Amino acid sequence: MKTIYFLLAILITGVSCSAQSKGNIRLYGFEQSVAGGKAPDINEKGLRVGKRGGKNYFLYAVASSRIYPSEIWVEGTRFGVTTKTIEQTPVEYGDDMNVGSPKKVLIPKTSQKVVQLIPNASTESKSTGTKARALAQKNELVVVYKQGGKFYYQTLSRLASLEGAAMQ
Repeated sequence: MKTIYFLLAILITGVSCSAQSKGNIRLYGFEQSVAGGKAPDINEKGLRVGKRGGKNYFLYAVASSRIYPSEIWVEGTRFGVTTKTIEQTPVEYGDDMNVGSPKKVLIPKTSQKVVQLIPNASTESKSTGTKARALAQKNELVVVYKQGGKFYYQTLSRLASLEGAAMQ
């Protein structure tokens, strides 16, 4: 009887680990350092301490058909995801505060479906698999999504850097 339970446990573990397979979407990821816009504070020792800046992420997925992202991992941290459909390509980024600066093409012109992936606070819901967590240790972006009723994952090893910005 113990043997049957053991084999059943092995089977369930194997099926749950293989639930996700590598997808065929194209990912584009960019990070932008943001400096704090507030003057430094003075701590209890009388030293000037600046507020820590953050990062803006510009993440995009390009696919031949509609995808439904369920979670993303950015630099090893799990996030929930909101999507925004991009109607027109190419997608360009330019600093509106720097008049005359050239725009950078983030997504080239394509006839496929483009969605922007906007990270948001992850809920404490169950993750869709353990594979994404393992991949997030080696890749800066991991996207888990549903397409055609099946879950897939796609990775991007490095996020490209954009010129820094300052908070206003």
